[in-house]
This record gives sequence, structure tokens and C-alpha cells, in this order.
Amino acid sequence: RLAVAFSAVGFVGPMIAALTGRPQSVSVMAFPAFSGGRPSGKTELVPVRLEAGSGQLMAHRVGQPGSHRLMPLLAADAVAIVPAADTPLKTGDRLEVLPFHDPEIQGVTP
Repeated sequence: RLAVAFSAVGFVGPMIAALTGRPQSVSVMAFPAFSGGRPSGKTELVPVRLEAGSGQLMAHRVGQPGSHRLMPLLAADAVAIVPAADTPLKTGDRLEVLPFHDPEIQGVTP
């Protein structure tokens, strides 16, 4: 399931980095290139592909929503954290993003 994969990104990866003395990946801020409703009281982790454009980091959703879908992770290079809210997500909102690898995106201010 997707929850297991996201647990690895959020907990196992940083734990292994700490145990081996490697620097931990840091989160970055990005603008979502997607919008839509979000459940009240539930934070969502969304697989995304990061892209730099016009000096801004954009997070593009990959695949269809659903916790049972693992295929989007193959195209994703990060996970966006969509916080719980009573208002829909808009493309102008900023999201915290957990890259799978250290992002090396030129021309973007974090």
C-alpha cells in the first residue's frame, strides 16, 4: 500500500541516514500544479514530480488519487504534504514537499 511506501520516505529513510552518518534530506516548499478538495481533519501525502519553472518550484501530481495505487510512485520524485483544511487546495498555495533525493533544481529559491 501507499501508506507503507510513505512511511519509508518519512521515517525509515531519515533513520537510515542518521545511523549511517549521511545528511538527512530536507523538505522544500513548492507550489502545487494541481487543485481540488481535501478532506477535513486529514493530512494527505500526494506523490508528485518536481519541476522548476519561472524561478518557482512546481509540484505536479502523478497518477490518480487513492491509497491503494503504487504505480504513481514510479513517476514521482517527491511527496507533497497537503495539510487538512476546510478549504480546497488552490494552485497558489505553498506546500511542504519531501524529495526522495536531494533536489538539485537550478534557478529556484527554496
